[in-house]
Amino acid sequence: MDLPFILSISPLVLFLILLLGLRKPLSEVSLWTLGLMIVLALLYWQIAPVLFWASFAKGIFVALDIFLIIFGAIFFLEVLRSLGVIGSISYYLESFSKDYRIQTIILAWFFENFLEGAAGFGTAAVIVAPLLIGLGLTPIKAVIVSLLGNSTSVAFGAAGTPIRIGFSGLEYPAIP
Repeated sequence: MDLPFILSISPLVLFLILLLGLRKPLSEVSLWTLGLMIVLALLYWQIAPVLFWASFAKGIFVALDIFLIIFGAIFFLEVLRSLGVIGSISYYLESFSKDYRIQTIILAWFFENFLEGAAGFGTAAVIVAPLLIGLGLTPIKAVIVSLLGNSTSVAFGAAGTPIRIGFSGLEYPAIP
């Protein structure tokens, strides 16, 4: 293995060692990893500081955009909980069908596909998993079923985020 390869994977290795091996808090591990990446980028790869800070700022803004979407989905879940909608969903699903398998399909397939189109980034699984636990599934089964139900719609994502984030840096005339 050559030195550039070893240095390029060193932030990931440091992250895994500190987080999993030494069981340090995630905030501390993230700062150490960020520090190593800054040192490598400026000293070893000699990236111009202007370009480095510009890409750093762009990364923060993209992460903030994703954070706001995920925060909105979790906020939506908390609103559903506080208004008692989760209990109502369980009640109406039970009146629709007594079979929990059909209720699971309705939640993990149809409701998740709707939420994935609205929020994106797999946040639908975060919202539907507690609903599935409310139906009687064990937590691990609820997570597995919600992730499986979300797998098809994830390819399409939210309405505007793939264009805004996924294709934002490309200069291609067919992409608005």
